[in-house]
Amino acid sequence: MTIATAIRTTLRRAFTENLALKGFSLVLALTLFAVIHGSEDAQRSMFVDVVALLPPLGARKVLRDPLPDQVRITLRGSQSVINGLRRDDVPAVELDLRAAPRSVFFDASRAFTVPAGVQVTGVEPSTLTLRWENRTGRTVGIRPRLVGTPTSGHELSRQVTVEPSTVRIEGPASVVDATSAVDTDEVDVSGLAQGRHERRVHLSRAMELTYARDEPVRVLFDVVAERREVVARDVAVTAVGVGVRTELRPLRVDVHLAGTPAGAAAFAESRIVASVALAGLPPGESQGTVPLAVQVSGLPDGLEVTRVSPPEVLVTFQRSVQGARD
Repeated sequence: MTIATAIRTTLRRAFTENLALKGFSLVLALTLFAVIHGSEDAQRSMFVDVVALLPPLGARKVLRDPLPDQVRITLRGSQSVINGLRRDDVPAVELDLRAAPRSVFFDASRAFTVPAGVQVTGVEPSTLTLRWENRTGRTVGIRPRLVGTPTSGHELSRQVTVEPSTVRIEGPASVVDATSAVDTDEVDVSGLAQGRHERRVHLSRAMELTYARDEPVRVLFDVVAERREVVARDVAVTAVGVGVRTELRPLRVDVHLAGTPAGAAAFAESRIVASVALAGLPPGESQGTVPLAVQVSGLPDGLEVTRVSPPEVLVTFQRSVQGARD
């Protein structure tokens, strides 16, 4: 037998003889390896939900700082158990805040329920500092929130009504004191035609505040023909009606006008006239100094006077109307 043949025979016997015994030995070796390594300590981190029991409304205490939804814990145990852990295996941790404590400390050995053979070695954050505030309430106005644009050539009137117009709010004292009004949800006026409109909407939810009512409120508003405002400044005032020498104070006024876009466009080319009428004054008032209302004329079509500033001027007569006639 040659050396090569002897080597091949030896190798063949090594792989083919006593297969059952060799297979059992392999399984036993793998089992021992798993047991030895599975019993070694391992470490991992996972997140656990936080559930809080807050003081009842009657306690008049409000937590100002938001609580974390989860905390991160570090677990230590055998590698086989640690690797097999799922998030559902560690239930949420419950915080009893009904007594309004100033801080919360997570006791790693007691706060968390973990499977046997596992221990919690760390919590992040380990301590929570809590800030409480007295709960109070008051009644504030409701502010309608209108968005969008009506049909071309129209606009919203300035008068918008909310029914009811007020609501009672409750929450932390600092937030309640700083709240003068609460908004409604958006009311879309896009494409609305001229006329009276009504919408029912809820109040917008504000953080840290609760409302005494959950029902929708009524928002009433009008869509009107578009109006433009213009101002004629420093219009000279003249006295008309009687041939008497007078002195006017002031000599000029501002005339505020409003009307259609076409009327506002024609305003630049118009000649606004401001005057006070002396004709028809009682004899006792046509001497000395009297206040007279300013009248405006020469307006283009589509414009009207909304305000004259000042609305009156002081007229001082140099001599009486009767003296002028004599």
